Amino acid sequence: MGAIFHDEIEIEDFKWDGNFFTYPCPCGDEFQITVEDLENGEDVATCPSCSLIVRDLFLLHEMGAIFHDEIEIEDFKWDGNFFTYPCPCGDEFQITVEDLENGEDVATCPSCSLIVRVIYDDDSLEVAKALISSNSKNLPSMPLTA
Repeated sequence: MGAIFHDEIEIEDFKWDGNFFTYPCPCGDEFQITVEDLENGEDVATCPSCSLIVRDLFLLHEMGAIFHDEIEIEDFKWDGNFFTYPCPCGDEFQITVEDLENGEDVATCPSCSLIVRVIYDDDSLEVAKALISSNSKNLPSMPLTA
């Protein structure tokens, strides 16, 4: 017999506490799941105080890597070296122009193991590169949209 889930929750609705992704449980405690569990394909967050469980809904890469989210290139900022986007751990996801030019679409966080897929096409990459070249001397940290 299969598990009975209290709910199915988007991973974006969980909060990162530095050790676990957490989500409020009706008992007053919190459902918990680690980044390592997610990386290992686990999709069940448990409450340490009661028997309830929830299924975590997250995006899977074709090769099995777990994406925290998919983010449009226009939502990233340019910091002078990297395209960056805030990570739940408090640091930032990063990807270089060279990575994007080489077809890479995974931005990584240097402080935790979360990754995001960068959504872009040739046109949006060219627009981003044009904004960088025209503004990088004046705006060291800028959104990519005008």
